[in-house]
Amino acid sequence: MWEDSLVWLTAVWEYDIKRIIGYGNFNLTTIFKAVHKPTNTTVAIKAMRKDTLRPHVIEWIKQEREILEAVKRVEYHPFCVGLFAAFQSEFHLCLAMDYCPVGDLRQFVRRCSMSRKRSAFYAACIISGLEFLHFRGIMHRDIKPENILMDWDGYVKISDYGVAARFTSWDPFAANICGTLWYMAPDLFGPKSYTKIVDFWSLGVMIYEMRLGKRPFTGGSIRRTVINIRTTEPKYPKKLGAPSTEIIKSLLMKDPQKRLGNNENQLNDLKGMAFFK
Repeated sequence: MWEDSLVWLTAVWEYDIKRIIGYGNFNLTTIFKAVHKPTNTTVAIKAMRKDTLRPHVIEWIKQEREILEAVKRVEYHPFCVGLFAAFQSEFHLCLAMDYCPVGDLRQFVRRCSMSRKRSAFYAACIISGLEFLHFRGIMHRDIKPENILMDWDGYVKISDYGVAARFTSWDPFAANICGTLWYMAPDLFGPKSYTKIVDFWSLGVMIYEMRLGKRPFTGGSIRRTVINIRTTEPKYPKKLGAPSTEIIKSLLMKDPQKRLGNNENQLNDLKGMAFFK
C-alpha cells in the first residue's frame, strides 16, 4: 500500500518501540512512542491493524498519509504535525509522525478555564497552522482540543488529518458531514456544500472552551445539539471580557461569509484583534 509513497520508506526493525501513548478509531489504531534507531529520532507511530481495515477506511488512511506528506513536502511548519516515514509490518500499516511529548490540549482545557493570554497564545499557533494548511489546499474539518498536541517548549501543533479534505481555488468546496459534533459549524448541517471556513468556527468553539472551561453548544441529544449550533447564540458572561467575546463572536458567525478567516484580508483582521494584544 505504501509503495507509491513520496516519503521515506522505512522498516519496522528500524524502530525501538518504547510504550503505548494512545488509541484511536474504536481501539483499532494504537499509537506508540518510538525511536528511529538510524537517526535517533523520537517519533509517534500510528499502527493500524490490516485485518480490521475495510476498503473505505484504507482510502481514509491513504488520504491521511498524502496530507501528512503534503505538510512536510515543501517546508516544515512548527504548528502542524508532519510525516516522518511510512512503513508496514505483516499485520500493521504504520505512519511515523512528529512526537509531541506533553500530550493534547484537552487535558488542560478539562482542568480549568485559561487566562486570555494563554488562550491567545494557543489560538495564534492554531491560526498559523490553519493558514499553512489552507494555503496548501487542506481543510482539516476536526479542530478540537484532542487534535492539538503540545511540544516540550509549550507550542502546540495541529494533528490528526483522518477526516481532512483536499480543495483547490477552482473547487473550494466539500460536502460530506464529518468532525466532532460540539465543534462542527452550522454550514456542515445545511443543504449546501461548505469551505475551509468551518475550521475557523471550530477554533471559535475552542477559544470559548479554553476561556470558560465549557463548550458553547450542548444538548441532551445529538438532534438538540445540532439545533443549538444552527439556531442559538452562546452566553457571554462578563468575566469573559470584551476582547475574548469579540473574537469568539467573529468566529461563531452562523453565516460563513461573515465569519472571520474566510479570505486573506479577514485573516489579517483576525490576527490583529485585541484578543492577541
